[in-house]
Amino acid sequence: GHDDLEVQEHPAIVGAASEPNALLAQRMAGRKADLRRVRQMSRRIRDPGYGMREYFDDCIAAFPELELFRLVDRDASGTSSGRDGHTEYQRTFGALFAVYWLLRLGTDGKLGLSFGCDEAWRIRQAAEGDDDDRKTKFFNGMQWDLLQQVADEALGGSLERVEAMLCLTAIHDIMKMSALVPCLCRVHAPYNSYGAGDSINDHD
Repeated sequence: GHDDLEVQEHPAIVGAASEPNALLAQRMAGRKADLRRVRQMSRRIRDPGYGMREYFDDCIAAFPELELFRLVDRDASGTSSGRDGHTEYQRTFGALFAVYWLLRLGTDGKLGLSFGCDEAWRIRQAAEGDDDDRKTKFFNGMQWDLLQQVADEALGGSLERVEAMLCLTAIHDIMKMSALVPCLCRVHAPYNSYGAGDSINDHD
């Protein structure tokens, strides 16, 4: 399967040094999420012709923040979770694919959530490899109607909600990387229990 997706690498861009986190400002200077592409993804995510590889490529193109995981690519000491950046990147894409499959329960989403895909990005039709029994039991025993209800109530037919979910899913674990944790600027201090220069470590 795609258990070892590679982080797309781009050269660092020098940015302002007077931000709550100078390294984050440097790496993201002049770059931002491509919200037009995110809107297109939201419109197409249920389209049977919108395959996993195209969705993956769109995620990479839409969210430059995903590259930030490379900062601690294989260094577990650089994150608050105890996992290295490469693993957090894999987990983030797992969450992005979960959103993709949840919104496709009426087509290939059940198979995707249960069995994943092969090396050619084709959705598997049955369990293969490790944990065959567990995957098959999940597919046969999952309350798919209930999961569909949850997806409908949370996201429904709202493009804006799907866009928001994609954006949140792409960036939600970025602040697990200690090097990117912001410090409270003096102009904003004090804030709750934080003083000027204090690191804000709550990644959520």
